[in-house]
Amino acid sequence: MVKGKYFKDWYVICTRDQTNDLTIMCNPTDKQRGLERFTRKERDEKVKNQGYIMTFPTKKEVNFALRFETFDLPPYNKESSCNFRNILEGAVNTKTGYRLPNAHTLHNRVHIVIGGAMGDVPSASNDPIFPLHHSFVDRIYEKWLRKYNKHASVLSLYDAPIGHNKDDVIVPLFPVYTHQQMFKKSFEFGYDYEDIDENGKSPDDEDPVKPISLGQCPVPCPVSAGPGMQICSWLMALMLVCEIVLAD
Repeated sequence: MVKGKYFKDWYVICTRDQTNDLTIMCNPTDKQRGLERFTRKERDEKVKNQGYIMTFPTKKEVNFALRFETFDLPPYNKESSCNFRNILEGAVNTKTGYRLPNAHTLHNRVHIVIGGAMGDVPSASNDPIFPLHHSFVDRIYEKWLRKYNKHASVLSLYDAPIGHNKDDVIVPLFPVYTHQQMFKKSFEFGYDYEDIDENGKSPDDEDPVKPISLGQCPVPCPVSAGPGMQICSWLMALMLVCEIVLAD
């Protein structure tokens, strides 16, 4: 990821500033050479000021996510704990399985570590690393689908954020599909992963372990603000410290 070493001759059609300012239409003839990536100074500031872990996720963290058989839980957003969807997305601690503020793991951490255009949602797809990264996320998702043989019935009907329920349309993709229609194994879409068998096993798996059940995870804190939320967050933070100390 050294600046200027890879893709140094690539042109960026829509810069990060243009992409983030939704009032400006990108001009495809206005090419700007080079991709934006973090400088060492910017990386150090992320670590110092925001507490980010600026290293790529490990195989151990990926295998931890695959232990969760439950796909999603209320409130079906980044605040939910003890479920595969939110751990893979990167909003859950990968040592305990529950949500804490400023937890950036797995999928999200890769965007943060690379930085630059990849660090912002509107401009992330400008970086050629983007499709490689999301292809690997898809591979992890495929392993989970085959391991637990789940179907679209695990998706929320009404309680997830708008656009994320079972029958909601996935935007801005065309042609239009719902989440239910896309909740299928890869070979149903005409592609496959040659190193993953029908049970979701692959050479990079860890030793067989039992899936983590819901009862083994603490109850998430309420989303609403107030003293209860603060007390719950403090208790969860204390539990996290204890679990990390015991795990190490």
